[in-house]
Amino acid sequence: MRFLVASATVLVSVGALGCAATTATASTASTATATATATATATATATATATASQRCATATVFVARGTYEPGLLGSVVGDRLAATLNSRRDGFAFEPVDYPASYFFASSTLIGATALVREITSALTACPHQQVVLSGYSQGAVVVDDVLGWDFTQALFGGPASSRLPAWAASHISAVVTFGNPMALFDRHIGGRYASRAKEYCASGDPICQPFGLNLAAHVSYGSDTGDAASFILARTSI
Repeated sequence: MRFLVASATVLVSVGALGCAATTATASTASTATATATATATATATATATATASQRCATATVFVARGTYEPGLLGSVVGDRLAATLNSRRDGFAFEPVDYPASYFFASSTLIGATALVREITSALTACPHQQVVLSGYSQGAVVVDDVLGWDFTQALFGGPASSRLPAWAASHISAVVTFGNPMALFDRHIGGRYASRAKEYCASGDPICQPFGLNLAAHVSYGSDTGDAASFILARTSI
């Protein structure tokens, strides 16, 4: 009996040690898991932060193309302007304005202005330190005018601008370039707070921007101005 008791005692002792060992192992595993989780979380957070930082361009160029103009940013102006800027300096991102650019001018420009305001404010919310450059060709120039407060329907019929950029976002605009802007026919030009940051191109004889102009070919000639426009943008954008 003593042997059995002793054996039982030994077994109980061994069992107790086993439980203690299991508890210790579980505790160690739990600590290791917690440490690994914390490390993984910190690493993931740091990686996400770094990735988000990398996604933020120094400056984003928002480009509104002309009526039914082909190309991602527009084959006449936008694509060539982007290529020129990229060849001269790193740090630019480019975003086309999502709008119809259709012959239904008033509704198309309204959609464009609303989209441009949304795109700019969204970009600045994600990357609040970036600068903004605006470029518009033909109908796209009117979209740019709209968000800056020189509205197409306002020019024709009076009343408030349809979709104006909020003041906090407007302060991020470093440069504005427009090409063949129909608003010039109404003697409407970008001015006020944007005067020193804006440059408008109207080719001689272009009937879309010059009263009594007769040279339709002039309206598709603005690719030759993208070099000068790029210089203007770079002179006003810290990049």
